[in-house]
Amino acid sequence: MMIAIALILFSLLCIALGLGRTWSDETQGARNALVFIGRNQDYGAYRLRTEYGQRLGVAFATTVCALAAAVLALWGIAHLGASDITDKTLPPHVIVEFTDVFLPPIEPPAPKPENRSVILPPAKPTTTSGFIEVVDSAVTPLVPPVDTTDLAAGTGTGTNSVSNTDPSGSTGIGAAAGSGSMLGVDSVWKDFQVQERPVFPGGETALAAWVERHLDFPRDMSGRDVVYVQFTVGLDGTVEDVLAVKGKQPDCRNAAERTVQRMPRWKPARMNGHDVRCRLTLPIHFETR
Repeated sequence: MMIAIALILFSLLCIALGLGRTWSDETQGARNALVFIGRNQDYGAYRLRTEYGQRLGVAFATTVCALAAAVLALWGIAHLGASDITDKTLPPHVIVEFTDVFLPPIEPPAPKPENRSVILPPAKPTTTSGFIEVVDSAVTPLVPPVDTTDLAAGTGTGTNSVSNTDPSGSTGIGAAAGSGSMLGVDSVWKDFQVQERPVFPGGETALAAWVERHLDFPRDMSGRDVVYVQFTVGLDGTVEDVLAVKGKQPDCRNAAERTVQRMPRWKPARMNGHDVRCRLTLPIHFETR
């Protein structure tokens, strides 16, 4: 209602302003008739000035109609929405009542009857007259595997013989009675065959530090490589027969061989209480970053 009253007052104000034109107003009809005597009156400024009031009225009427339509639309939406809300019936109320429920105590289950079993005394062993013969069974001692490629040929039963030829041509034969207890001096054992493996002075940690400190790293090496070096620890602990058996780059293999050849003496391997020669394999990693 207030919006309609405001629109009516605004319309009356615009009409009053349009009617109260003075001589200074460019849209006044008498002024335009006097100004455009003998001039073109079919188009241009004359038409704009004389038709100004008509255009203003059309614009004003259009604006009023648009506002009225908007007000009516809002009013209709409000009333239709209210009617829809009032017509809807609310669901019935559900009342939930809580009551205390007392459950009877649970009776413990009846004890199961015990199964009593009668244990009979052990039967007395039957004794037999006579003697029981005790036989001392001989246990054959285990003979460790020996690499016989480096051993000289021996003769006799139950006797191991090792023959060495000196530079003068004389032959010396050493023999010991027993069942394989004598080891060849030139035999080379694997690390998993001996009873005590060779030990680097200071252990594996000292070995890794020594190799890292004395390794000649190739200058032209690129990427990474792993070289496996085989060598023999002699009876006095010296490193012998060094050979790089696996590695991609020749410079890395040569560097690994030179490093192993410069190693100090190891603690030799032992087998049956004797120092023996042992063949080891050492992997050395090369990597550039």
